[in-house]
Amino acid sequence: MLSAISILAYQSSDIFKQRVDEVIIETIEYKEVGNVNTSIGTRLSFFENTLEIIKDNLLFGVGTGGFPKAYVAYSQLNSPDGYKSTNPHNMFLLAMSQFGLIGLLSLLSIYYYQFICRTRDGSYLSNLGLGLMTFFLVINFSDSYLLGHFTSFQFVFLSAFLFLSEKN
Repeated sequence: MLSAISILAYQSSDIFKQRVDEVIIETIEYKEVGNVNTSIGTRLSFFENTLEIIKDNLLFGVGTGGFPKAYVAYSQLNSPDGYKSTNPHNMFLLAMSQFGLIGLLSLLSIYYYQFICRTRDGSYLSNLGLGLMTFFLVINFSDSYLLGHFTSFQFVFLSAFLFLSEKN
């Protein structure tokens, strides 16, 4: 169904078609000439540099708040003309780069326990809770939404109601 919607949107919306074509062109430019000064090139360099940080600091990461300094060092080596980021625009990569594998597992454990909590019953709140969990899992791949005050508060506030134990 998602494929059909995507194809339909590409065929019927000039704006959607233009954006998809830009993504393809910028990805090819990044791979062929290393152009990091495009929207996609910037994101791809964030991804590559962050993976280098993670590779060298796999277990414990670079520490709380250590990402910006580490990113500048790796960026100078891999993409000196690129944007110097304080955030890789991916919550999971940020957690792993700062806190290592232990930090990533801790972050994912939140989603795991929410999943376990909501799959035990078949109530309406179960579906809403799984929807909230899925929504935040997906959007955190494109930015670090749990860093922002409003979105992290939204996640905690809604989780407090949707994952409330019904034994109380």
